[in-house]
Amino acid sequence: MINKNGSRQQEEEVKQIAQRKNQATGQLYGHTQRAADKDMERQRTSVLLHRGVFRFTVPAGWGAVWKSNYEEVRPVGQAKSPAEQLQEFLNFVDSCSREYQAAYGTVNEEDKRLQDLIHEMEFAENKAERNKVATKLQRSRRNRRKNKDIVMRNELLIKFFEEQNHKNTLNKMRQLLGRQRKEEEFLQNKRTYKPRMKEGVTGG
Repeated sequence: MINKNGSRQQEEEVKQIAQRKNQATGQLYGHTQRAADKDMERQRTSVLLHRGVFRFTVPAGWGAVWKSNYEEVRPVGQAKSPAEQLQEFLNFVDSCSREYQAAYGTVNEEDKRLQDLIHEMEFAENKAERNKVATKLQRSRRNRRKNKDIVMRNELLIKFFEEQNHKNTLNKMRQLLGRQRKEEEFLQNKRTYKPRMKEGVTGG
């Protein structure tokens, strides 16, 4: 006859052994993974770029970007040129201005519509007509509120760049963008050097 208590005790012992085995395996895997991660980090920090007698150590998280006949090291995820980032900022300011102007115009339109709807409500002949006008009024006010929020969201930025000294700065940044692009194009193109002295010719 099988002893049920003994059988259950054996089952519990087997479960405990399996749990300890899984824990040990997990700890070993975690230790191995952490060691692998550290080794990968060391490899990234020890990458060397060689050019002539110069030697550059690339920090972890940085990547090398080669263009034309020169080397450039930039942070990973920040490979945009200064001109591109400046253009993005100017586009952002212009986008805020367009959004602000469009929303501001809509708010004014809905303010004018309000007077029309009030008069429609005044002259409505029955309940059905009043209900239609009330529905249009609700839609108008909700649309106005949505655009009013857009106006308020952009207003500080727009007012800031409307000040004359800041407007001048923005115009100078647009001019700077053109010069910056030309400079970057020059650096990215293949450059040649024309010797000033002809070989074999000496001064008298």
